[in-house]
Amino acid sequence: MLIVPTVLLSTGKGDGQTVNQTWTWQNVPSGQPILLECTYKVSVPPNVFWYVQYPGKEPLMLVNDQTQKTNKGFSVIHDKKKNSLNLKKENVEVTDSGVYFCAVSDTVNKPQGSPVT
Repeated sequence: MLIVPTVLLSTGKGDGQTVNQTWTWQNVPSGQPILLECTYKVSVPPNVFWYVQYPGKEPLMLVNDQTQKTNKGFSVIHDKKKNSLNLKKENVEVTDSGVYFCAVSDTVNKPQGSPVT
């Protein structure tokens, strides 16, 4: 069984930019699909990322909408008209258990944000 707590990262600029994830915890049996949803509101075209933090490890970038759209069976679905970047995997495994973060940045080199629980 995969247990997926999710945390969102939002920009720290205070200018109306937001990031939202619709799920907080998901329990998914092994072999089943998962979809983690993330929407954002920003004033400039963003770079959008999904990070994962496995138990006892540091957060790692899993996928993004620019250069790495798939990784470890996960893929991103970016709908720019709906301002959403969802994370999908067809067959989850126990080793996928972790905390998943959705984040946006208005530049590649300077991501903004802090965890919100």
